[in-house]
Amino acid sequence: MRRFSASHDEVSEALSRALEERAGREKAIQALERQRRMDALGRLSGGIAHDVNNALVVVVANTTALLEEETDPDQRQVLRDMLTAARSAGETVQQLMIFSQRAPSNAPADTAQVVTQLARSLRRVFPENIHITVTATGPLWVTLPVAALERVLLNLSLNARDAMPMGGELSIQAHPHEPGQIAIVVGDTGLGMTEAVQKRAFEPFFTTKTELKGTGLGLSSVQEIVVKAGGTIALESALGEGTRVTLHLPQTAGPPTKDAEPTAQRDGAKIHILLVEDEPAVRKATGRMLELIGHSFVAARDERTAMLAMDVSGVPFDLMLTDGVMPQTNTDQLIQGFRERFPQAGVVLYSGWLSQSTITADEHVIFMAKPFSMTQLEDAITQAIQPR
Repeated sequence: MRRFSASHDEVSEALSRALEERAGREKAIQALERQRRMDALGRLSGGIAHDVNNALVVVVANTTALLEEETDPDQRQVLRDMLTAARSAGETVQQLMIFSQRAPSNAPADTAQVVTQLARSLRRVFPENIHITVTATGPLWVTLPVAALERVLLNLSLNARDAMPMGGELSIQAHPHEPGQIAIVVGDTGLGMTEAVQKRAFEPFFTTKTELKGTGLGLSSVQEIVVKAGGTIALESALGEGTRVTLHLPQTAGPPTKDAEPTAQRDGAKIHILLVEDEPAVRKATGRMLELIGHSFVAARDERTAMLAMDVSGVPFDLMLTDGVMPQTNTDQLIQGFRERFPQAGVVLYSGWLSQSTITADEHVIFMAKPFSMTQLEDAITQAIQPR
């Protein structure tokens, strides 16, 4: 019988490899569990955002109605302040969706707008000893979808925050770089990195943070998103001198602008609208907005009652205004049924949780985010009834 022997060094090396593999598996399991918790948080955030946005629609609609009737200057200012507060709350809800990675948009991103909105949110949640500066003049459209760009910038900003435990400056710059490219630079005045850390910074699961603060997937996921979009990413850092991450992303043309008439009326006549909304308070508030704009409407609470209204209506509908997320309602089927009966009519779909691309593939549907003002509602209706 042949006997094999291994040296002490070989045994130690094999043991070391086994321990590294085990540690890697444990890290992967922990990362998966964190991702599951984040997914659950995202679903919870989406539900909260839906309910809050419904409440804000009611607040905005009723405040707008009061503002139309009020003549006292002081009272009108109070109502304007209420509208401003409601809009600010709506922006906060949108940022909640961003932080939970359920931002409702897959459209190309205007970098200047995304950077500005993200900085506004970061100032609310970052420590006061971190000063945030933004330099971006827009629009600066890139091929990266809005949700993906928000995720990239959020990851980089969180890394910058963690690198400045005693405070410092986070700067975000966006500007044209060369023909066909937009440059985005995220810099901090934090601890910086050694050369050894820089070489491994984009490796999956590599992190210098404690176990409770990071999985090592932040920069690797950022790199993956940027490269898939046809861009590049570069990192510059020095120990004690901070870090700069530079992204170069392909530039694209923004969405086409549509010329809108000042009012959403066809040939001076009222627009006859089918309003589909499951929440009674939102249905009533939206109907009040439609009346203030000067249109007539029939309200339905779900797909079944909407179809019934289409079939028994004595007057053809010029437009359907519908929530995109309702129990027992298939939005695509609802729109298809409306199109079959009124092929020349417009459709406005609104939601505070999802985007048009995730609700319907109909490119002729005008999407409107909740909460919406009376002006935004009027503009959406105007766009929807333009000849196709």
